[in-house]
Amino acid sequence: MGFWDKVKDKDVNDASGTKGGLYISPGNFIFQVQRCKMIETRDKHDAFVGELLTIESDSEKLVAGDRPSYFMDMDKFPELAMGNVADFIRAGLASLAAQHDEECPDMEDIELDAATGKAVTGSDNILAGVYLQCYAFNKPTKTGNNFTRTIWSVPENLDELLAADAA
Repeated sequence: MGFWDKVKDKDVNDASGTKGGLYISPGNFIFQVQRCKMIETRDKHDAFVGELLTIESDSEKLVAGDRPSYFMDMDKFPELAMGNVADFIRAGLASLAAQHDEECPDMEDIELDAATGKAVTGSDNILAGVYLQCYAFNKPTKTGNNFTRTIWSVPENLDELLAADAA
């Protein structure tokens, strides 16, 4: 009798891989968005996850080729979390417009709504393939722990990135 003969179908169907892993650390990065999704954490919190591919990095902890996640717990400090996710989405939408030879809007002028959030994290996954520039730095919390803050923007070298894709 082999391994799979002992396994119940329900156990295979309900199984999930290891959660967590590589996250954004301080540094300057160019990422390509692979996928965005909403998940439920072990604590039953809603969380935004941006799965990324590192294209360029000045960090030894996170190098080109690494696949970090941008994780934001939406139930812990909800206003701050929504603002951080909105910054990510605005930068993504601005980069998406620029990648399609449209005028790149000022990120502050991009209006967001729930439908946009669904388009980003649902099956449409409209930011998949988009390049983002990220500056990440640690900021101490009131309890003395570090919280990694991120500043998202359209990459300054977007034309070069797109040309490399086309080659």
